[in-house]
This record gives sequence, structure tokens and C-alpha cells, in this order.
Amino acid sequence: MAKLIKSLTTAVFLAAGMSTAYANNDVQVWSFASEPTKGRCSAKPSTLTVQNNKISGTITSNAVGKVRVSGRVKDNGTFSGVMAGGLARFSGKFKGGSGSGTWQDLSGCRGTMTVKRIK
Repeated sequence: MAKLIKSLTTAVFLAAGMSTAYANNDVQVWSFASEPTKGRCSAKPSTLTVQNNKISGTITSNAVGKVRVSGRVKDNGTFSGVMAGGLARFSGKFKGGSGSGTWQDLSGCRGTMTVKRIK
């Protein structure tokens, strides 16, 4: 019975375009790219990891160099987190093997971001 419930739950999530995979122990690698929409700030394309609903990694900002990224992914695929210890915030949604979102730093610089699963 438990296997049937788990299979049905997984089928519902997959049919809705969601994934239960963010909560497992597998390390997922995602490419990250951003585009500023206000201000002269940007980051070089890089990779982030997702494991057990946690986002982690390092990106290189043109303003401050390498910064740490950390965040959380909910079971429905929405994500949020901080960069550089809280100097910038981001949020968005994964859908299948890709995702998109927005970010903003404390100086008012902001932009969009895209992610794509590569592993």
C-alpha cells in the first residue's frame, strides 16, 4: 500500500510538471546565468548544486568577485535564497530541467536568472 501511495504521489507531481527529486540525496548540478535589468551588476555563468532541497555554490559577481549562494527548494519547485551572506536575494521556480527567477541586491541592482539542469 505504501508503494502504491508513493507511486501515485510521484505520478501527480510529474503530471503537474513538478519533481519530488529536490528532496533526495542525489546531487543535481544546474547551470546558472543572470541578466541585469537595473544597475550595472552581473555575474559570470556558473554552476550550482541542489541536494536535499538545499541550493549551494559560488558565483562570480562583477561587483564583488566570488560570492557564496545558498537557498532552499520547496517540493513544488519554488526556490529562494541569498547571495553573499544576504547582500542579495533571489527567488524563482524550477520546472522540469530548467527554471527562472529574479534577484535583487541591497544597492537596488536587480535582474533575471535562468537555470538548467546539467547533471
